[in-house]
Amino acid sequence: MKESQTIFWRRFGVSQSRGSRFEQGLPLPAPVQILLHLYLAGRINDRDLSESLAQIDPSND
Repeated sequence: MKESQTIFWRRFGVSQSRGSRFEQGLPLPAPVQILLHLYLAGRINDRDLSESLAQIDPSND
């Protein structure tokens, strides 16, 4: 299933424009690397990320 950059990066608390820069070679900050690693390893899922993001930024809900 293909998804937009906006949807992909939003789950990690990253804007589309910043995510695009990461895809162009901008180094990923360590917290984003950790989240990506855990997500891709199946240790956290979309619900975990969504609930966590809502805790730190309720406007993102």
